[in-house]
Amino acid sequence: MAERYELDQVGIRDMSTLQPLLNLVGGHPYLLQLAFYWLRAKALSLTQLLQEAPMARGIYSEYLRCLWSTLQRDGCLMAAFQQVLFSSEPIHLDVEIAYQLEDLGLVQFSGGKVSLRCDLYRQYFCAYLEN
Repeated sequence: MAERYELDQVGIRDMSTLQPLLNLVGGHPYLLQLAFYWLRAKALSLTQLLQEAPMARGIYSEYLRCLWSTLQRDGCLMAAFQQVLFSSEPIHLDVEIAYQLEDLGLVQFSGGKVSLRCDLYRQYFCAYLEN
């Protein structure tokens, strides 16, 4: 995908340069595509993108606000998500709730347990929940 966006033209010559971004978004295709678009448009440097990603002014803000809104409308979903968010290990959840969180792209399954899909979610949602 990085080659398709010709990121070498904006100074990103090898995949190791993108590793912090990959770590942040956990390989999520939509989140990567959005980042590559902004990088290719030269609207942001990789450093700036990474710093602002979990913030209200970051490129993911609209996407993250939609997820937050969805979680707020369902108390059970929010409670389950908080369990995952604050756990350092994969956890068991009610299967239906786990699948709903997976459908939202928030969690991933690993051996019958779920864990947070990416660090971007941890940074963003922990900040919201602390307020």
